[in-house]
Order: sequence, then structure tokens, then C-alpha cells
Amino acid sequence: MGVITYINFQSGDKYKKQVLSQAQQKYQNRTMPAKRGAIYDRNGNILATSNKVYNVVLDCKAVNSDEDYLDPTVNALVTIFGLDEGELRTRLTSDKTRESQYQIVKKQVSMDDKKAFEDYCSIPDDTEMTMEEIQEKNNIQGVWFEEDYLRVYPYNELACDTLGFTFFPRYCGLWN
Repeated sequence: MGVITYINFQSGDKYKKQVLSQAQQKYQNRTMPAKRGAIYDRNGNILATSNKVYNVVLDCKAVNSDEDYLDPTVNALVTIFGLDEGELRTRLTSDKTRESQYQIVKKQVSMDDKKAFEDYCSIPDDTEMTMEEIQEKNNIQGVWFEEDYLRVYPYNELACDTLGFTFFPRYCGLWN
């Protein structure tokens, strides 16, 4: 206790300035997704489980940092995820969102869809692509994936009230 008091007395102002300068930096506050455990019946059948899914996040600021990034990024999102091109361009150019670094453009994307996007953006070592195609792939910017979990009830309505659910009863087939 005495050492802390001594340090505070001798160097308190120095540490206070350091803490205040760090506080001025921009920190993110986000909820970390957690995988809930599976629930089994007495015979070992799964009654509830969590599947990993992803949210597709668009960093408008990164895409808008160079005009060459706009078309390749929009084309990739439209091609792989079937998103509306007009809506994407609106998000990228709107005064409210063009500087945003966090715009969810699609929720609950499967691992396969995420992999398809990554494959679409990658350039194989033994590629026969033209320089223009390679440049277009390199210009896909500002798209990342946020991990999330989706609660799944394989037997729908069976015992969902007893098991509980993470959102409202729509997962139990009561309201669709």
C-alpha cells in the first residue's frame, strides 16, 4: 500500500496524463458472441444447438478511400451474396454512412458463403487471369466478417418452452 502511495505522490501527474491521452483514443464497444452449449434429451438426441454464422460487414470509409475500390467491391458483394447493387451504392455514397466503418449488409451468412467470397477475392498462384482481373480482385476492399451464433432447434416446437430460446418464439415455430 505504501509503494502505491509513493508512486502516486512522485509520478501521479505523469500517469494521469498517459491515461487521459489513451482515453482520447477511439475504443470500440461490442458484444462478443458466445456459443451456447447443445441441449440433449436422455437418448442423446440434440434438442437445441448453436451454429456458427457470419455477418457481412462493409467498411464504407475503406471502400471510399480510393475510387478504384467501389465497383469491384460492389460487384463482389452482388455476385456472391445477391445483394442489391443500388442499396450498396447508396450506403457507400450517403452522407450518413459514407464515413462509416461498420455497416452490416447481410446477416447469418454460412461458412460456405463466407468461403465462396474469400475464394472469389483470392488470386491463385497458378492463375491465368489477366492483369485487369488481378487488379480488380486486389481492389475488393472494406469487406469483413463478424462471427455470430444462431440457435437452432432441430425438432422445432418440441419442448421449446421448456428448453428456452434466445430471441422470441419465432424459432419454435410459433410465429413466422
